Amino acid sequence: MTTLHAARHLRLVETAHPAMHPPAADTSTSYRARRDAMHSVAFVGSQIEAICGVRARDFVRGRFALLDVVHPDDRERVQAGWANDLTRVDYRMVHHGGGVRRVADIRTPCEDDPTAVVGRIEGDPDLDLAGLEAEVDPLTGLANRGVLRARLRSYLAWNRERPDVALLSLDIDALGAFNAARGRDAGDRLLREVAAVLSDGVRPADLVARCDRADFAVVLATGSAADAIRLTRRLVERVHGLGHVTVSAGLATAHPEDHEDDLASRAARACQAARRCGPGGLGIAPFQGGFQGPAA
Repeated sequence: MTTLHAARHLRLVETAHPAMHPPAADTSTSYRARRDAMHSVAFVGSQIEAICGVRARDFVRGRFALLDVVHPDDRERVQAGWANDLTRVDYRMVHHGGGVRRVADIRTPCEDDPTAVVGRIEGDPDLDLAGLEAEVDPLTGLANRGVLRARLRSYLAWNRERPDVALLSLDIDALGAFNAARGRDAGDRLLREVAAVLSDGVRPADLVARCDRADFAVVLATGSAADAIRLTRRLVERVHGLGHVTVSAGLATAHPEDHEDDLASRAARACQAARRCGPGGLGIAPFQGGFQGPAA
């Protein structure tokens, strides 16, 4: 049986929801990045994780670039500022666990390398908590539907011809009956348990969100349908390992030129088809063609 990592869930909630956990005093970090469209990172200090929820090594290994954590509504302005060699650009940084932080990005060209810049990202301690709370699910501390859509939009825009992303839709089976039998408080605890198990089972580039009362979704940054299916099965098994809950799941991988609504619709249809086959089912909408149907 999968063990519930409550400590990790607490860390996720505290990091993603500064209204419950004040930001650390040191919310700044230095970095070195290449002058490409995404600002790929060659070096960044470990404090970057406190600012955006992504580990320094995941930036350095190329899993994330600076532009990936810039709020989608600020990206065009930020790219223009970078292209025009502005010494300071202020913008909103999206936290990997949900929520936003306002930062100042202060930079200068590298003297030893004209293709690179060195800079410092400074977090604003005066957070817009109303805006933050609008992007975080208050019960679980996960990202909400708005953050999920923004992350999907970002991944799909990054590579239109070969988008390396999949969306997993998960629906807790018979949550209404569970609430009726055990009470709403027990149902809320169950939702938090599922959120913790999902959060503990994903990789740094993935995103877990709560979309509705019993509905969760996971953005999977993956290069193949086979990898997405393997990750999906692992996550579903982790939830079922709690022993008192099952989920119906639907998986869809992105098509070229997809909009986020297209991918979300296919994942939802796959989940609905799986649910019609009984609790604990998995439906897969493959990369090419129509709905494949429930997976054994």
